[in-house]
Amino acid sequence: MGRVIIGMDYGTSGVKALAYDGAEEKIIASAYEEYQMLVPDRNRAEHNPRDWWEAFCRIIKGFLTENRVKGEEIEAISLSCHTPTLTPVDAEGNHLYHGIIWADARAEEECREITEKYGKEIAGINPARIRPYHIISKLLWLKRHEPEIYKNTYAFLDNTGYINFKLTGKLALDRSLAANYHFYNVHTREWDSDIARKAGADLTKFPPICNCQDIVGTVTPEAARQTGLSENTKIVAGMSDVTAAVLGMGICTEDRLCYSCGTGSHVVLLAKASNGQERFATDPRLIILGYSNPDYMVNIGVISNTGGAMKWMRNALCRQEMAFCQDLNKDVYDLMSEEAKQADPGCGGLLFLPYVAGELCPLYNPNARGCFFGISTVTDKPEMIRAVMEGTACSARQVMELVMSTQKGREKGDIQEIVVTGGPTKSSLWMQILCNVIGIPIVTLEKAEGGPVGDLILAGCAAGMFSTQKEGAERFARVHRRFYPEEETVRLYEQVYRRFLRLQEAVMPCFDTP
Repeated sequence: MGRVIIGMDYGTSGVKALAYDGAEEKIIASAYEEYQMLVPDRNRAEHNPRDWWEAFCRIIKGFLTENRVKGEEIEAISLSCHTPTLTPVDAEGNHLYHGIIWADARAEEECREITEKYGKEIAGINPARIRPYHIISKLLWLKRHEPEIYKNTYAFLDNTGYINFKLTGKLALDRSLAANYHFYNVHTREWDSDIARKAGADLTKFPPICNCQDIVGTVTPEAARQTGLSENTKIVAGMSDVTAAVLGMGICTEDRLCYSCGTGSHVVLLAKASNGQERFATDPRLIILGYSNPDYMVNIGVISNTGGAMKWMRNALCRQEMAFCQDLNKDVYDLMSEEAKQADPGCGGLLFLPYVAGELCPLYNPNARGCFFGISTVTDKPEMIRAVMEGTACSARQVMELVMSTQKGREKGDIQEIVVTGGPTKSSLWMQILCNVIGIPIVTLEKAEGGPVGDLILAGCAAGMFSTQKEGAERFARVHRRFYPEEETVRLYEQVYRRFLRLQEAVMPCFDTP
């Protein structure tokens, strides 16, 4: 060993870390540390920032002791995190209040008030729809309900900013996270003092803004003592968890779309950041973040039901398969996928709306529910399983079309391929269905590690291992399988998709009827 970099991704339930040896060109260690999400009251969700720091220290010490890495061998560290989190700290980096995380909805009243008073004006500098979890809403809540905390706050930090401050003693906010602060102008890429003043935000309490790849500083003597790191270790500004995951999937250009799927899913497309010739464009139904490359922003569509719809299908109608697979120690989803192969494309006219847990983008209707449409006397279980796959694929296409529509002149043919990660990629049938419904080639990856890989790429750039983020991404994002549209099935699925949209439009009013 000799040249080691570390990437860490802070999530809602814990932090995942990877250590990479540049000399051996391989990942040499991984770790995961859990921490608790605190729910002190209804609609509240918090983290104790001390848990973030203690998890960081345990991971570093574990790498040093269990993997024989020396502190002086760790050249750079980059972090990513869930966002947005409002964490007030004093000048020594001690938190004055728990971090109010993305899942917190206490600031509904403040969100409504800010939107009514300044919503149109704010949209001119930051087009993301203001929600209760955004910093601008939570900040006003804290100012009203905890005025002494607000008054005594030296700086408001996100998760990564808190850890970086503990490590270096320097304040920084990367541009990917800054997009969640609605007094950040995404077009000029600076704080907007006028909006901040109207929203009651004291900009002296917020960090200077930097690019994700910038080096914030090196480790202080005190942080070195607590962690075992060298004082020469470089600490990178870092980025949001979604940005890190997208970079780790090798997305560095506008011609590749990202689809990360699990229980729900994210559709992510890079878009040119505002510059002298172009102005960043989005849709209020999408989430926006800055990207690791400051020349880009990202438009994100969040879907509630993907793997979750298939899990419902498993629990509701595939209990016999579950018992069979449990006895043989097999994956029930593999068996369900094999069953679905018995059904023809289109499932004999059977359609499935996958909204078993409500829906986010593009409907934003918590009352929406899943339904099968077109059941006949010959409809069987293979058709129902396949219909779930087709329905989730239609839902993904709808959001992909929305994301692509934000870019003027962008057409489906401009997308070279869609990079897909997550549990559903284990089913080659599901991926081929997705490919045929959308009509764009699909790529799945080997060992998709998510956010920590994106973090390694930025750390590697800071350490001089990679000359560009693209070079680093190519080192990690290796293709596992490719799927190509099948012309005849694409034509059939075009009709299925149009029926899906008509069904969606027809039944949506029913979900809001008492």
